[in-house]
Amino acid sequence: MIGNYKEAFPDFGQLDVELPGHLEDVSWGNEPCPCFHSAEARVFLYVDYADKALREFPEMERFGLQVAAEDGQHVDDESRHLLHTDDFALVLEKIEARRAEFSARPAP
Repeated sequence: MIGNYKEAFPDFGQLDVELPGHLEDVSWGNEPCPCFHSAEARVFLYVDYADKALREFPEMERFGLQVAAEDGQHVDDESRHLLHTDDFALVLEKIEARRAEFSARPAP
């Protein structure tokens, strides 16, 4: 799952937030905005346009965090939504908490 948000969303410009190194760009044009995956935290992070007028859903918060299945696929039910916010610091806290939770679990 390797994407390139600059190709999928050429009008997006440069990211104005610093993503942790374990987040991989998995963006593709059928999504409303760039998307990044962390296998370590088992999440997808959606980073929407800073300008609400450019968003597909302007009423939504800029950052969305969703559960990823263990195999890195999207989870298709309402439990997948972890967080919607405009506060990127809160996003980073949630990602790191999930990363710590999964790294502390014993291997199967």
